[in-house]
Amino acid sequence: MIIYLFSPPSDLSTALMYAFNQRPDTLAMDEPFYGIWLKNTSKKQAFHDEVLLRMECDDANKVHDQIEQNESIKGNVFVKVTMNTVPYVNESHLSKSHSILLINDPAETIVSHSISEPPLTSADLCLEDQIRIYNWLKKNTQEDPILVDSNELKRSPDTVLKKICDRLKLPYTNKMLSWPSGPKSIDGFWTQSAYSKVHASTGFYSLPWTQVARENIPTNLMALYDAALPDYEKLLSNCI
Repeated sequence: MIIYLFSPPSDLSTALMYAFNQRPDTLAMDEPFYGIWLKNTSKKQAFHDEVLLRMECDDANKVHDQIEQNESIKGNVFVKVTMNTVPYVNESHLSKSHSILLINDPAETIVSHSISEPPLTSADLCLEDQIRIYNWLKKNTQEDPILVDSNELKRSPDTVLKKICDRLKLPYTNKMLSWPSGPKSIDGFWTQSAYSKVHASTGFYSLPWTQVARENIPTNLMALYDAALPDYEKLLSNCI
């Protein structure tokens, strides 16, 4: 079984990857399409040269071949895909796989990135892209994608993980709730600073979390939140 996680970059998407990697029947892969995206963007990223040297950066089919090879060895493969690399995922492979979309409350994204440079835009919230891929998956695959709300996963990780496993027809194991602290062998080359909070954790219950409300949003970003809210609520209504 191949399982794709489509999510904005977040500590929780990394935590979900670690959770599945704790399963004895599953191998997780951390953004295997990242190298192709990096080669095709003008943005300078951490560990830029190392990523271009050590990852597949030209042929998405070779990435899919590696995913399928890991599936034949391990049984299941959990592939973390950030939304900016989705265009490099081959649709024909998606139609034969299982998909999870992890959605974030726009209030939380806006507050956590409110002082970022350049200023936040709707594209940074990823909800429009998630709506598009959700609709494509519903139309072109034999099963509805699994939608997970990040707040609910943080609030009750065992319940949500059990529901995910049930949808995937995988036996649930409480090994998914925790992991050793520190870097992991499956981490991407760019993760030394980006994953610091997750590396400091030992499981879902040790991750720091404070739920953000509308009143926490800076006034100058309230219009951005109001515009994003309908997309979030549409996805939220279909979450497990």
